[in-house]
Amino acid sequence: MARHSRFYRTRSYSPVKSSRKRYFLHGIDEDIENLFLSLNEENLERVFVKYTEIHGERKAQYARRSYDGWRAKTKPLTTLILDRLLELVPPALEPSQRFEMVKKLRAVNLRKQTVFVTCEPRQWREKVLPAIAELVSSSQKASFPAYAVERLEWLTDGDTAAVQRLIAAAEEDEARVRLQYLEAEFLKIESLVAHIETSTSIQHRIEIPQGTVNVCITVVRPSLIVKRATAYWKRLGSLARESQAVAIRFKDRAKILLDHFIEHEL
Repeated sequence: MARHSRFYRTRSYSPVKSSRKRYFLHGIDEDIENLFLSLNEENLERVFVKYTEIHGERKAQYARRSYDGWRAKTKPLTTLILDRLLELVPPALEPSQRFEMVKKLRAVNLRKQTVFVTCEPRQWREKVLPAIAELVSSSQKASFPAYAVERLEWLTDGDTAAVQRLIAAAEEDEARVRLQYLEAEFLKIESLVAHIETSTSIQHRIEIPQGTVNVCITVVRPSLIVKRATAYWKRLGSLARESQAVAIRFKDRAKILLDHFIEHEL
C-alpha cells in the first residue's frame, strides 16, 4: 500500500453529495467519469487503494467487483459511488489527460462577452482586430470564480504552482488555435467583401472562447438628393461643353464670312 501513497498528498477527502455532482465538476463531469472508466490497471489500482483507506475494505471490494460492469454499461453506477470515486481520479491521470481537463475547465469558466462591429468594406480589419483583442484582454484580466480555482487545484492534487503552469500552457495552446481560426475567418470575410457590390451589407459572426464578435460590413449608398445633385452637375457640365462647342462653331462661321467679305470687297 505504501507504494501508492506518493500519488496522493496528505489532505482530507470529503465525498460530494450526489445532488451536487455536476456543480462539483463544473462541466467536466462526463470527461472525468470516462477517464475513470478507462484507467489502466496500475492507475486504477491507485484509486482503489485510496478508496479503501477512506471508505473501508467492504465498499472497496464492491467497487472492484463492479468496475467491469460499470465500464461495460451492464451494471448501474450510482451517483454517490461515482462521486466518491471521481474525487480520487486526478492523481491517477496522465499529465496529458490532466492538461486537457484544465483546458476544458478554463474554457467553461472564461468570461464571455458579445460585441458588435459596424464598418465599411475598406476598414473592416482595423475595426475587427481591436474588438477581438479587447475580448481576449478582458477575459485574461477577469479572475476565475473561487469554485473554478478549487476545481483546478483539485485536478492538480492541491499543487497551486502546477495550476498556474497549466493555465499558462492552456492560454498558449488556445492562442495558437485562435490564430489559425481567425486566419480562416478573415479569408471568409475577404471573400464576402469581394462580392459586396451585389448587396448593401454583409454580416459575419466570429466566435472565440472569450466571446462573439458580430461583424456588419455596410456599403454607404448615396442618398436620392446626392444622386440628383450629382446628375444635375453632370448635366450642367454637359451643357457647358455643348455651349462651348456652339461658340467655337459660331466663331469659325464668323471667320469664314469675314474672309469672304474681305475677298470680294477688296
